[in-house]
This record gives sequence, C-alpha cells and structure tokens, in this order.
Amino acid sequence: MRYDLAAIRELVSAAFSDEELRTFCFDHYRVVYEQFAVGQSKGAWVLALVEYADKHGMLNQLLAQVKAANPHQYEVFESRIWVKLPGLEACPYRGLEYFDVPHAGDYFGREAMVAKLIDRLREANFVAVVGPSGCGKSSLVRAGLIPALRRGDLPGGEGWEVDVFRPGASQTPLVSIDVRDDFHGGLTISSQLPAHNLSAETVTWRRSAWSRLAPARGSAPARPR
Repeated sequence: MRYDLAAIRELVSAAFSDEELRTFCFDHYRVVYEQFAVGQSKGAWVLALVEYADKHGMLNQLLAQVKAANPHQYEVFESRIWVKLPGLEACPYRGLEYFDVPHAGDYFGREAMVAKLIDRLREANFVAVVGPSGCGKSSLVRAGLIPALRRGDLPGGEGWEVDVFRPGASQTPLVSIDVRDDFHGGLTISSQLPAHNLSAETVTWRRSAWSRLAPARGSAPARPR
C-alpha cells in the first residue's frame, strides 16, 4: 500500500477555503506558509503543502490534522487515500519476526553465510549458530539453510529430516536433544559433552530455536556419527 498523493491534494483542497488553508499552513506548516505571498493560487498552496509533508515523512500527521479540521470531507476521500501496489499481497518485511521456511523467497543478503553453513555440514555432523539476540540466527537457519538443503545444495541433504524445536527451560539445549525419543536413530551427545561444557559460548541458549538435521528413513544414507 502507498499514499495516493493526487487524492490527498484533492482532499486538502476540498477541506479548506483559501483563507482557511493559509491559516492552516501558518499554524502548522510555517515553512510552507513563508514560501507564498498573498494572491497566489490555492492550487499552488495545496501542491506545496502535500509535497512538503511527503518529503519529510509527515503525511500521517497532515491527514490527521485535515481529519480534525474537516471530518466530513476526510470521510469522503478516505477510501482513495491509499493505493494497493500490484503484485504485493503481503509485506515482505518481517519487522522483529524471524524469516521461516515459507519466507525463503523474501530472504536476501545472507547467501555467503548459507554457503558457509553448507560447507561446515560437509565436514561435521553438528554445527552451532551462535550470536547475540536479534542478530538473525533463526532466519539464517530457517529461511536460508533449510531451503538450501531441500534444493540440494548439499548432495544428499534434500532427503534429510528437519526437526525444529525449542529446548525446555529446565534443560540445557544439548541435553534436550539427547532425551528426545521421537527422532529416528536417537542421539548420544550428552555423554560426549560434559554438562560443564554446555555453556553459552558453546551453544545457542534457551531463547534460540534449534534446527536438527538428519536423514529420514528410506531417503539419503545416514551420515556417520
């Protein structure tokens, strides 16, 4: 969605008389008021006001002020203020939410990091993605690594089973993986990594999603453990 500036100009023109518009600019947009002299056309005032608000990110403010000054005219034009952009059914920007597998088509800029993870998985059975909260760990794994495996960037990886879960609050992350009994083959890692080694420096801590990758039955050969 975006603003229809032509509709906003029509709204402002309909909402104020010439004198009301000059007073409105004097009260709220003194920079615009000082550009014009008495006698200039109302259309020029409207054009300058809307362009100024658009340039300075103040269209929301301007519309709220126009609505307060003339709610009837605002209601008449309200349905025309916004224009839907063709081909954009949903905003691709996730804000503070992570990108997941369905958002892979909107996930850009981390190709080198994804390739590095693929290279690490060629050499090791366990790869930890560690970093500060909010740096993009979950998005990298969910919208970057998992789709890369499914499209075959790592030969055989397209057949791996992907299990995404959050460790329980009462367990360290690796122990949570070890005790799960709903995964083919199981894992025995807590005996290999003593509890005192399960630190924040070693693994992503409780708030981070863990993605565990292993071949499903009847698909790609199991990787050595």
